[in-house]
Amino acid sequence: MTTTTQTPPAELVYRAQRSMVRLLDLTTIGCVGASLLVLVLSGEFPPILMLVNGIALFVSIFLGRSNIVSRHRGFFNGLLVVSLAFFGIRAFLNGAYIYEAVLFMATVQVVKLFQRTEPTDILQILSLAMMGLIVGAIANPDLIFALSFLITLLLMTWALLLTHFYRDACRQVADAQSMGIDPDVVMAGLTRRISGPFVLGVTGLSILLFLLTATVFLFFPRMGLGFLFRGGSSASVSAFANKITLGNHGVIHTDNRTIGRVQLPDHVGKRPPLRMYLRGRTQHTYKRGSWSRTGIEQRGLGHVHKKKSRMPFPPKYLESEEPVQARVYLEPISSSLAVLPVPMGTTRISLAQSRDFSPYARHVSVFQDVDGDVYQNSRRRFRLIYDVDFFPKGDAGGKDFDPDDARHRVRYLDVPRNLSKPLSDLALEWGADPTNPLQAAARVEKNLRGRYGYTRNEVVAPNRDPIEYFLFERKKGHCEYFASSMVLMLRSIGIPSRIVSGFAGGEWNRTAGFFTMRNQDAHSWVEVFIAGKGWVHYDPSPRVFIPEATGVFAWFMRQLQALRLRWLVWVVSYNGTRQRQFFRGVNTSFKDAKKSVRNMGPVVKGLLLSGLVLLFFAFVYWRIRTRRERRGENQRTRPPPEFKIIRPLLERLYRDRHLAEPYGTYLRRAAHALGSQSPAIQQQLFAASYLFDTVLHDPKATQLQRRELKRCLRRMRAELRSLEATPSTDVPPPPPLMQDVA
Repeated sequence: MTTTTQTPPAELVYRAQRSMVRLLDLTTIGCVGASLLVLVLSGEFPPILMLVNGIALFVSIFLGRSNIVSRHRGFFNGLLVVSLAFFGIRAFLNGAYIYEAVLFMATVQVVKLFQRTEPTDILQILSLAMMGLIVGAIANPDLIFALSFLITLLLMTWALLLTHFYRDACRQVADAQSMGIDPDVVMAGLTRRISGPFVLGVTGLSILLFLLTATVFLFFPRMGLGFLFRGGSSASVSAFANKITLGNHGVIHTDNRTIGRVQLPDHVGKRPPLRMYLRGRTQHTYKRGSWSRTGIEQRGLGHVHKKKSRMPFPPKYLESEEPVQARVYLEPISSSLAVLPVPMGTTRISLAQSRDFSPYARHVSVFQDVDGDVYQNSRRRFRLIYDVDFFPKGDAGGKDFDPDDARHRVRYLDVPRNLSKPLSDLALEWGADPTNPLQAAARVEKNLRGRYGYTRNEVVAPNRDPIEYFLFERKKGHCEYFASSMVLMLRSIGIPSRIVSGFAGGEWNRTAGFFTMRNQDAHSWVEVFIAGKGWVHYDPSPRVFIPEATGVFAWFMRQLQALRLRWLVWVVSYNGTRQRQFFRGVNTSFKDAKKSVRNMGPVVKGLLLSGLVLLFFAFVYWRIRTRRERRGENQRTRPPPEFKIIRPLLERLYRDRHLAEPYGTYLRRAAHALGSQSPAIQQQLFAASYLFDTVLHDPKATQLQRRELKRCLRRMRAELRSLEATPSTDVPPPPPLMQDVA
């Protein structure tokens, strides 16, 4: 006795409903691709693993439902087991359980794409894609998340509806098989037309869901995206170290990741008002090519979460100078020192915006040391938003140099013995006057800029001090060499000075009025103490700063950066304060619109009202006419989709089909008319006419017969294009319609 193996219901549905299943596959793969995209661009996950997942995602488009996968399903199940063991062992060793779980989830959803045969497989893949999107919201809350979210929302709606159709069809086919009914008969009643109206309707539903989500987001702060982000991030972009070793900044210079944005609200739409310097950290002691610092006095700032607090060691500035107000959006900085970069000349600072943005910021305290460096005490890595007042022409701040203080002399005058003599001789050779610090600093700065070249390529001579090698042999280097050389040369002739690391230049965006500071903007400069003026800023590096790029591409990038800032302000940091600002703006716009309407003259009001009335009646007329046309249309006269394949060609070569003329009769008459030109076309038209009669009028018509009809018509279409038009006067007219007789 032999047993026959039944074809799986999912395979039968796929054969009969290829258009629906293919659209389901594409939407599912699109959801997975959107979740992978936001994870890849977060920079938090291994690039090699993400690349492998991306390649596998592309390959699964073609192999997902092939016989190769069905024959080797055990291989993919084994791959999942191996992946689970691999990431489980990694999590046990490094303790990063959530991180490894995310990597395993990303791998599982791609592997499952090769096994997407059953409806449950599709639902599992969509669930994993949604989890990946949620993780991406935390790991990469940049503008790319908005794109991934919109793509997922659109495709997920399609995928869920199509999955419902797919599961319904599979269940009914399985029931038919269990009762011994021919599945083809059941499939004839399960035909789904994936047409333009269906796609538009589902798209409209996606837009409706998006509007609903946006409404919930607006009315309930800290829900939706804002709730997921919580101001935190695991992605860090830069660091400040306890010491600077010459050459270490060479790698940072090539990194264009954004570290923060400095917005100047009063300069929107204008040219860059200044060269931006974000002051980071000072260094004191130079030894064998490295700068380091010792612990110094710090003082805390009170009430920084409520108002702008004054710095304990504020800079000196002219009384006639007006402060510049700025808002700094600082990305997470990987640093155990928790340096808070501020514009040079900062006098006041407030973390009120960060308090509303992140729960961690409420517990952050701010300090300033005697060098003017600003710190915060949190060891967590999260975004900070703070407002500052600064004087661009003021000094750097911090305590004045006290020549009677031994600690000051060590910090700001110390020079290695082996460098003191050659550096002082070079400074005097350049005309530096030890009794005039202002003149000496300007002379050394000018000579370093004019006599030495700027390069990012690092070459360190063995058994030589880097500064000595830079000044007397190579004469090329980056900002650290220039700043270190100037500090040591001035110290060698008795002028107190210090080296400062931070960020300089940046890219000005006049669209929204802010500087974008990147890792490649990392810079070092010099601060020289001038009696009566304080710590004066000097930059001996000949590095060229281009604050604002030109051209079409630069304009496009400015718009994109402005959009990213708005995304950060109004979405990532959306909270109760932002909600009040938004609705106040809406209320103000509504009042302005009412005032504008009131100020309109009677003629303008009459024209506006007449236009609205005309639009209303035009819409009503269009709706009534459309309904009448639909009611008067005979269901039997609607052309089936198969007939549309050759309809234009037959109308050109023969004549139009009359409304009451059966399709089979029309095709047989066309066969008689065109038979003289091509006997093969005549036979195909006769065969197609009988298939039409069967498909349209036989309730037991199978999907195989429908597909055979489509193949027949498509083969015929290529041959019909080569024929010439034939007069149809010998064809008797079709019977009239009943409404024509009436």
